[in-house]
Amino acid sequence: MDDLDVMNALSGKIYSLLTAADNINQGAPPPQSRWICLASPGLTMSRPQLKFGNLRTADEMAANSEFSALVNSIPSALGSWAPTVNKVWDVYSQAITQIDLPSGELSEQEKGQLDKAEKFLMTTTSEKNPFDDTVPAKVTSGPSSYVKAYDTYEAKYSQLLMDFNAMVIEANKPGASDEALQRYSMNGPIRRRQVEQAFAAWTGEGYKEWTEQARGIISNLTGKAPQALYNRLKANYDMAQRLNQRTEIFYPTFCYPDDILNSQYDGSWTDFEFSKATDKGSSQSRQISYGAEVSASWGLWSASGSVGGTTKTERSQSDTTGLTVSAKLLQVPIQRSWLNATIFGNRNWKWSKSGSGEDISKSGSPPSGKMPLIPVSMILAKNVSIKMDMESKTNKSAMSEISTKASGGWGPFRVAGNYSQKDESKEHDATVSAAGLSVAGAQIIGMICTIVPAPSPNPNPALNWK
Repeated sequence: MDDLDVMNALSGKIYSLLTAADNINQGAPPPQSRWICLASPGLTMSRPQLKFGNLRTADEMAANSEFSALVNSIPSALGSWAPTVNKVWDVYSQAITQIDLPSGELSEQEKGQLDKAEKFLMTTTSEKNPFDDTVPAKVTSGPSSYVKAYDTYEAKYSQLLMDFNAMVIEANKPGASDEALQRYSMNGPIRRRQVEQAFAAWTGEGYKEWTEQARGIISNLTGKAPQALYNRLKANYDMAQRLNQRTEIFYPTFCYPDDILNSQYDGSWTDFEFSKATDKGSSQSRQISYGAEVSASWGLWSASGSVGGTTKTERSQSDTTGLTVSAKLLQVPIQRSWLNATIFGNRNWKWSKSGSGEDISKSGSPPSGKMPLIPVSMILAKNVSIKMDMESKTNKSAMSEISTKASGGWGPFRVAGNYSQKDESKEHDATVSAAGLSVAGAQIIGMICTIVPAPSPNPNPALNWK
């Protein structure tokens, strides 16, 4: 296997782990169409960078501003995931303001249903300046306690399902070890019950049925008379707007649960293992970011340095003889209170004369367009261990280049250099030995994205357009 084959096999196994179906619970949601974009390399994350609180302090505001810009970068379906200047909030703003809508009217009963559904999902708060009564109260909107419970219990269920499916995948792969089979046989029933209990909790304490019913009401009624919806969408979007200390506008975006790198969540991570010898058949490059854009000479090693004020990355081949990779993985949902992504699949809008006119999503594979993908979860990794011959001339030379430039990685994992200058944690520096290298600290190694329905926009000609 060359470097590209190894990357595709590694990516394919991560994809299988994160998107496997729930074959345990009756009524469980079917696997959704997802596109996984892996980084090359990942972006280091320390606890303060993912601790947002209520955005009351300067540190919380700065951390959330940086995080929001990061996870709202619009991914490409080809190549690796990395931060970009093109943001989800910019395209969304255009799609709720630079548009034409068909005329339509809701009955009073339907208006009442719509209002109840929106109030169930969203809450509005008003905060007065405690030191100056003349300053108008700041009104903000965000997810209701029901939606927060839904997201929290869904995250717990998804993680336990991933744990169980990891055991199933290891036990059923060709050449599975006796240890993996024994672990599955003994621990499988416990993990299965945990998945059943988590799904029951999501259904009950997570208000799953009510939350999805509210979303269905909004989707159905706004298709009949979209003007009321879009007025509310614009109001929610405007209320969410914030300004960071660099006077840049951003739209607060959160991960659930908050402060995810707190030690109390250490038990939530899933063990991941990859072996070049036994995981050759894992490649699913059609659904992963690698395959079409990179050449056969693409290398797993990457070294980055500043040249003339810009960052330049060079890639080199890796000696993957005897390669094994292990890590702990965590899928962390991304929550945007200001975004209603269902509008991109609705047929009740079209670009106005002043609008973009560009397709947000185009039909075809891989997805393309202005914003064919929206990140919905980030993939965190920690305790990364890459076992291979670091005395090999090829690997020794690549690691020396990374050390010289002080930044770089192997595949989707960063082994040197921090994403944020504020992050001075030494746990992100690789420990290198003759047998391989390891990185303890957490890092984002990619994004799980929802595929925007195509084509978008796709206005229905039967509607009453003005």
